[in-house]
Amino acid sequence: NNGIYPYPSQRSTPIPAFKIDHNLSSKAKLSYFWQQTHTASQYSPTLGASDGLPLPITAAIGTFITAHAQRLNFDYTLTPTLLYHIGIGYQDDYFTDDPPVLDYNQEASLGLKGATVNRMFPNMTGLSNAQGGMKNMGPGSNRHPLLYEKPTANMSLTWVRNNHTYKVGGEMRLD
Repeated sequence: NNGIYPYPSQRSTPIPAFKIDHNLSSKAKLSYFWQQTHTASQYSPTLGASDGLPLPITAAIGTFITAHAQRLNFDYTLTPTLLYHIGIGYQDDYFTDDPPVLDYNQEASLGLKGATVNRMFPNMTGLSNAQGGMKNMGPGSNRHPLLYEKPTANMSLTWVRNNHTYKVGGEMRLD
């Protein structure tokens, strides 16, 4: 338990985005928003089981997330005190936690035959005991891929009367 294993650990999350607004007329306005988030961390010391062991026996799994958000809005001024709004949107999350080696041939390298597939080093546990021993080898899990999608829509009517603002409408979200 006194070992210090130097291993690479970096995380990158660029988030490009843009928004465009266009006045169709003095009463109608259209706007569009787009964003992408991409996170990549092959060796994560927190939840990624990074252990400093070499490839292909490391138990490390990475965190890779790509998410998109898009939104289209339309606003129309019916009267100087009455505004109509409609919006639609779409959001997704694509998640994988791949290990660094995804093409390991267990039969050719270790002689394991049977229900093997060329993908990851096999997970080997029970290699240590109370007095010491070896760490577990090979990634313990791999969720490849998970995709979450969320379409949304909303519509509202806003009315300003004297010192009061009234708003009615509805919103739909599908998770």
